[in-house]
Amino acid sequence: MMHTSMIQRADAKNIAAVAPHLPRDVVEAMARGVRIAEAQFGGAAYHADQAVKRGDALQNILAQRQLEEVLSAEMADKPTLGLFRQFASLIQQGDGSADSFVVPIYDHAGDVAWVANRGSSGVPDVTLAGAEKRKPYHELRNAFSWDLREAQQAARGDFSLLTEARRAAQRYHELTWNRTFFYGEPSLDLDGLVNLPNRINEMSPANGTGSSRYIADKTPDLAAADLFRLCDTIQQDTDGAYSATDVWLSDEVYDHVDTTRMTDTDRTILEYVRSKRGGVTFHRVIELGSSYRTNARNAAVIDSSVGSTFGVAFDRSVVRFMAGLSFTVTSPVQIDPFRYQFGAMSRIGGIKCVKPLGVFTLQEMAA
Repeated sequence: MMHTSMIQRADAKNIAAVAPHLPRDVVEAMARGVRIAEAQFGGAAYHADQAVKRGDALQNILAQRQLEEVLSAEMADKPTLGLFRQFASLIQQGDGSADSFVVPIYDHAGDVAWVANRGSSGVPDVTLAGAEKRKPYHELRNAFSWDLREAQQAARGDFSLLTEARRAAQRYHELTWNRTFFYGEPSLDLDGLVNLPNRINEMSPANGTGSSRYIADKTPDLAAADLFRLCDTIQQDTDGAYSATDVWLSDEVYDHVDTTRMTDTDRTILEYVRSKRGGVTFHRVIELGSSYRTNARNAAVIDSSVGSTFGVAFDRSVVRFMAGLSFTVTSPVQIDPFRYQFGAMSRIGGIKCVKPLGVFTLQEMAA
């Protein structure tokens, strides 16, 4: 029996004998034990080794495919952008089999009445109205490949071509997930936080210098009032049914309130508001700022009607980002005598919000 430790860490020749079609840098990565599940790979390699000894061509092919699938599975990661690490609890992950998901939207109407005695009749009837909207997942795809010459050059430089190519492909998926989370994809009817239909949306009050709406042009007291507005509006508009748990501020807005002091105190604006609204968590989010919206990759995609810099408040119990399939890499395919290609895919459905009034956006807080 071929021992796993020999396969992974000691002898690249053993791996090459089992799967001679794999590029050199992949073989060397396996020998170094890079990102290979020991038990899985050991079992697959053992069966391949036995097939070679028996001269069983079909079993050898199947075993080699199993080796490739183990390698591909080890490379399949969820998006690692900071936003997704920080707010992983907002991602509702599917198993990859569904083509769509259902958004249940519920509302209620009615009231309560004082009664003079137990026999009174004609009390208000509370009704619950419900509707369901089915929304599709949309698939993102790209691929990465290399030829034997590239693999050889990378191996000489102790550079994992496979790992770096996968990271490059995954990065483009991450960037699109990230942008869609905030701004959606209007052409595909994908909702984001700041363009969510029926959310609460207001303009920042024009009470700064020269009737400016920008927080940097306001006195510390007025700037604090804008933050209190973000903290309190959801609770006020829903009669206490929901309340803001998180407030996201663009980098420009966050940096201003985090460094500007209140009048006659050593506390910054942000410290002061936090002391009054302890149940709300504030976050610095660059995706809400003008530099993110106007860069070359995003400007052509983000709907111009979105407006200027946002502050976003929401109740995290009603918001989910629908991910039908996390970043997944297919088994490699030899596309010509010297080149190998991996396919990569993910599937997303945008924001799912069962209570749109649980999201509040405050526009034009900065340029």
